[in-house]
Amino acid sequence: MAKKEERERKKKEEYDEREKVEKIISEKVKEEEKMRLEEEEKIRLEKIKKDEEKKKLDKIMREGQRKVEEMIAQIEVMTKEVKTPMMFFGVSWKVESFVNECREYVEIKMKEKMVENQILWVLTCMDEGTVQK
Repeated sequence: MAKKEERERKKKEEYDEREKVEKIISEKVKEEEKMRLEEEEKIRLEKIKKDEEKKKLDKIMREGQRKVEEMIAQIEVMTKEVKTPMMFFGVSWKVESFVNECREYVEIKMKEKMVENQILWVLTCMDEGTVQK
């Protein structure tokens, strides 16, 4: 009987030992699965962050490109050759072209000048005569 009890006790110890090992393995597997999921989440968040940064950079680049295009347009206007209006001698049929030439010149070449200076300049282009409608 003692041998039978000894065998039973050994079987119980082996069974208990196997349960401990299986529990340790199960805990390790769970821990590894948790670490894997955390790593996947970290990678997913990094991708989202990179996508957001890329969108911000794209927006900044588009805005920069728009500003460059505006500056180019301004430079083209500033460097545009504008002829000085012909002197006005009071001939009625030349009034409209004279006014248009003065307007173009003032808008391009004298944009930063005070209005009074712009008016004085236009008056210098008028020699004599009056025009009536």
